[in-house]
Amino acid sequence: MRRRRVVIACLSAVVATGALGSCGNTDSGDDTAASSTSSDAVFEGTYSVFRTTASVDREPPTGGDAEPVTSTWVVQSRCDGGTCVAVARSTAPNNSSGLDLDRMEFVFADGSWSRVAVPPKRTCVLPGTTAPVDEPWVAIDNTTVTPRSDSATNGAPDTLGGPTTSIQGGSCSRVSTGRITLTRKGDLPAGTPPLGSVSVPDATTTPGDGFRGSYRQRTTVVSWDPPSLIARPTTQTTEFTAAPTCTRDGTRCVVVMVDKPSRPGQTVVDFADGVFRQTETLPERQCPGRSERYRPTLTSQTLVEPNSSAPIDTLDNESTLTWSGACAGTVRFRAELTRTGD
Repeated sequence: MRRRRVVIACLSAVVATGALGSCGNTDSGDDTAASSTSSDAVFEGTYSVFRTTASVDREPPTGGDAEPVTSTWVVQSRCDGGTCVAVARSTAPNNSSGLDLDRMEFVFADGSWSRVAVPPKRTCVLPGTTAPVDEPWVAIDNTTVTPRSDSATNGAPDTLGGPTTSIQGGSCSRVSTGRITLTRKGDLPAGTPPLGSVSVPDATTTPGDGFRGSYRQRTTVVSWDPPSLIARPTTQTTEFTAAPTCTRDGTRCVVVMVDKPSRPGQTVVDFADGVFRQTETLPERQCPGRSERYRPTLTSQTLVEPNSSAPIDTLDNESTLTWSGACAGTVRFRAELTRTGD
């Protein structure tokens, strides 16, 4: 599978050819909701956790991704003001996984416990380099577990299960999907202190959630340097689908943009403070007609009006591709995105 490396689908080809001509890129399940209401749900005890990966970048997992992951959680819950929250902690915290932290909050709604959160930052080291890239952290995890209606111990479900998705953007972009199953092993460990008051933000609809559905993108080169870089600038048209995932308070969203089947690939962009952004270092390539090599960096932003429609009908994007060294250059692009359907 080719990953759609940039918001503007074919930008990287321009620096290698000297012309923007032919551009190409370089849940179901058997879980059943329990009968608990949002004001009396219980999720408490010690649970064994079993996780499997179903896909990575929309392809079957390989290597370590294909191996199941197990861990143990200690979970406590309480309901205040009609909202039930469960706080889970891994007995062996590991920041490399967003599902093995020392604190993970789940909110009960519509018969399930859900968590959408930004995971701890992980380093990104590109192939052929040793230093991590310096770029904003773009990632979000989304997990929902549903109690089995026919299993409960003192109100706490014996088994829960559901889908989990982990999205990471930037130079180490990756989208993985899978399933998680929790099986209750017993009560809370002796001496576990009571769970104090837990405050969760109200569920908020954000403009970032409006970037969803099918879109057509028309991209034009607006400037470049040096002048010899592009002989005949052209306009490119691409189509893709957009699917957002947002935190409960709406302050952060991550949108996965997947090209239509004729041009398979994907792009991950971040939303915060009313702007969609992307920063990514592209693979190394060779200067035209020279032995030196370089790594171009893409920066992109798309402004969203606070009163934008939901879903968003049109967006204007500006992107810049820059690189330094023996064949330094800059290309600026402008794109118009128009929603064409769901």
